[in-house]
Amino acid sequence: MRKGIYKDIKRGTWFISCKVKVNDEFKDVTIRGYSSKSEANADYERAIQEWVKKHTKHCKVLFFQDLLAEVRKDRSTTVKIQTLRADDSVYSKYLLPKFDRWLIEDVFKKDNITDWYNTFIADSTITTNRKNKVITRFKDVLAYAYRHMYIDAPTYQICDVILKNLRVNIVQKHEKDIWTREEFESFIDAIPTDKLWYPFFILFGELGCRIGEIQGLMWKHFDYDKKLIFINQQVIEGTGDGWTIETPKTSSSIRYNRLTDDTADLLLELKTIMRGGDDDFIFGGKRPTSRHAIRDAMYKYAALAGVRKITPHGIRHSNASWLVETVETMEDVKVISNRLGHSSTQMTLDTYSHVLKSRESAMIGVLSGRRRAISVTEKNGKKSESA
Repeated sequence: MRKGIYKDIKRGTWFISCKVKVNDEFKDVTIRGYSSKSEANADYERAIQEWVKKHTKHCKVLFFQDLLAEVRKDRSTTVKIQTLRADDSVYSKYLLPKFDRWLIEDVFKKDNITDWYNTFIADSTITTNRKNKVITRFKDVLAYAYRHMYIDAPTYQICDVILKNLRVNIVQKHEKDIWTREEFESFIDAIPTDKLWYPFFILFGELGCRIGEIQGLMWKHFDYDKKLIFINQQVIEGTGDGWTIETPKTSSSIRYNRLTDDTADLLLELKTIMRGGDDDFIFGGKRPTSRHAIRDAMYKYAALAGVRKITPHGIRHSNASWLVETVETMEDVKVISNRLGHSSTQMTLDTYSHVLKSRESAMIGVLSGRRRAISVTEKNGKKSESA
């Protein structure tokens, strides 16, 4: 910012005239009405700062929670509702408890950001991956504040440096919590056949779909003649009794899955009993079955069956593991990837690499079993005999 003070010959007064860089853009500033050059010079810094506050959005008039509301509204035009809800979870758990009614200019002070960051990363109850997700969202909020001129460039740069992601140590992936095929069959046997949960969990185990996808299935998606289920939507639950229908997670998640004859017959019988219309949900009728009810039923019958308690998403992982165990060629992997709605075969391989490694170990065991290894001592003994 170059200081410029000039005299207005016609008026006999002095004025400030300069260019001010605001948010990487230069603005012309003119402030008149000084009786002398020394008066203009003494008031120069104050007058420029007042002009900046008056002609730009300034953080003093905005609380942090108001900023988050703006960010959410801005993101609502480009992301799905489940992403917004994930954002809300981050805000409510990690940011608002600290900064709720703080002014933006106070939030983004170096000492305050440093204090929040050091306290947050020291929390051993939060995983490193989760910490990085929270930090990334906070950096997005910071960038929004800078783009909309709530904070200046130096403030943005200082805070951006402080909010650095943590290094993730490369560790071996743990095997996912799943059921064996035998455990799943025991679970199904514990469910009375006259309960709706019986066909629900049989279909869930056979499809291996995401929980929102099975919630979103309607009778129009069921083709008995071709023994197919069309998965092209999912249920997203909100607070209370609210729910919406959304497209699946990715474009590759829109797919046809083939059914076994027994499962297709079971669904046809259920449709007849329920007199299901095309736009009725297969499980629930006019409204989808809730996730809460699904979890409760799953835990109940798992306890009756005497098998381990896993999450509903664990059924998806179980299904995938059963299929991956049959893999012999890359074509098999592609079929499984398509059935699960994965974005690529590489994702399938990465996610279920532990199953493939187990299969590889079994193969090696078969190879070593064909010929007993000869110990070094035995080898030396045979050499002595031949000598």
